[in-house]
Amino acid sequence: MVLRITIEFYSKERKKKMPDRNREIEAIVDEIIKTNSLNRPGFDLTSFLRQKEQFEIGLQNLEDDDTTGLLLVNEQETIANTHTHRLIIINSRLVFQKNYFQRRRFIIAHEYGHFKLHMNGEEIYAHRDYSMRKAPIEKEADFFARCLLMPRELVHNTLSPNVVGSSNLKEKIALIARTFNVTEKKARQRLLEDLAINEQRI
Repeated sequence: MVLRITIEFYSKERKKKMPDRNREIEAIVDEIIKTNSLNRPGFDLTSFLRQKEQFEIGLQNLEDDDTTGLLLVNEQETIANTHTHRLIIINSRLVFQKNYFQRRRFIIAHEYGHFKLHMNGEEIYAHRDYSMRKAPIEKEADFFARCLLMPRELVHNTLSPNVVGSSNLKEKIALIARTFNVTEKKARQRLLEDLAINEQRI
């Protein structure tokens, strides 16, 4: 039994079927990528946020294994015990877990998503993230992060027939994970949300 995977990349008609909010988020991310020349796989996210968005990225024990990260913003004055107005903290308890560097990168992108999408003009903002993200704003920040770390056009180019031939879905997921420095779970989510995948058993 062979599982044949046919992948058809986003057409304009398919993109029209995206939820309005997802289209809005993708447009925001596309502008960030274009303005800052980030349209390359595995770009240095931490350097970008430090240099262009004046963020500091820190590691701290957040006292439980369920918390993944914190976003702290105070545009009026520096955050206590720091020299910055914008801070992303990663839970140091994650360091020894599987795929830490890929997870860390995604958590940072997720927190940046909250900063770009959910501050609503406020000058002071704090948000704590947990591993189980069910609220709509968490799904939005996750989608933002996937779009930022795996831009649709680059995914398209990476998976073009000339690059991967007839490899199966599992191999495509592994390729995207390696190329874009994300976990296979996030690579799979990106493929399933951004690509029309038709599966036929033969």
